Amino acid sequence: MASSSLKKICPFCKNYIPFRSEKCPICNMILIERKVFKENKRSSSFEYKDIHKRTGKSFKNNIGFLNRIKFSGVFEFIKTKKDLILFSIIALIIFIFLLSSLFNTTDHKNTIYDFELEKRTSDSKDNSLKDSPPVQNSIEKDNSINIRTNEFNNLQQNDISNNPEKYIKNGKVFFRNKKYFNGMGKLTIKNGTSNDAVVKLVSTSIHESILTIYIRRNSDLAIGKIKDGVYKLYFVLGRHYLEDTQEFLQDCSFLVFNDEFPFTTNQYHMNDVIRTSYSTWEVTLHSVIGGNAKARNISKEEFLML
Repeated sequence: MASSSLKKICPFCKNYIPFRSEKCPICNMILIERKVFKENKRSSSFEYKDIHKRTGKSFKNNIGFLNRIKFSGVFEFIKTKKDLILFSIIALIIFIFLLSSLFNTTDHKNTIYDFELEKRTSDSKDNSLKDSPPVQNSIEKDNSINIRTNEFNNLQQNDISNNPEKYIKNGKVFFRNKKYFNGMGKLTIKNGTSNDAVVKLVSTSIHESILTIYIRRNSDLAIGKIKDGVYKLYFVLGRHYLEDTQEFLQDCSFLVFNDEFPFTTNQYHMNDVIRTSYSTWEVTLHSVIGGNAKARNISKEEFLML
């Protein structure tokens, strides 16, 4: 009874109507509107495929957008850094060229190493092929190696002065111990002989070479930054130098200076200024008038042990 007696005012006609009325019985105006939702009858698999299709399409669009941003950034980088890129390409080409030239062997055509040795080796091969059967055993192979070795030794005794030499630049370093080159000492070596020289600067404290260097005939060479200490100078003179055996094929002679070469560095005050004095030596491999440095002959084994 209480619920049925409740009244409310219609907002349209201003009359009292029942409280639960959804439509005014006097002016027929709808007071409460209701919407009916229909159930989606599509299957779950169809919805999954449709969603997956739409999602894949948007994903592809995003990838294309990212690629456009990426390539535009690359082009912008190339445009702004073109000088740096050009310099890097040139540096890479130079590095590859130097690396290839380092590993490639130098061609020494018409030299004693290619002319005389190949000629004698080919002659020995031809003679061995004529005199030997088609199949050779291990003993015959060893004999052929010994024949080539003997021919090579005989080549060193022959007169090869008219053959062109392998060129080695003045000052080429065969060995260098950096530990002994952080000082101020200086040594100048003058080779006024008609032969090339290989010089070894030997530390008397360790009795080993700290520098092995090539000096061409009628050439000078200055060695700097020598660490304080006492050193001796060994050298070999000759022509047609072989780096493998560290000797010359012609006019080969091994020598050492009798005197030692001490290097010292001192500091002193002069007129309120600290000054530094250091040792400098100059030596000639050839005989000079008034020279006081004498050298004596040594064996090849003594030279190679350093």
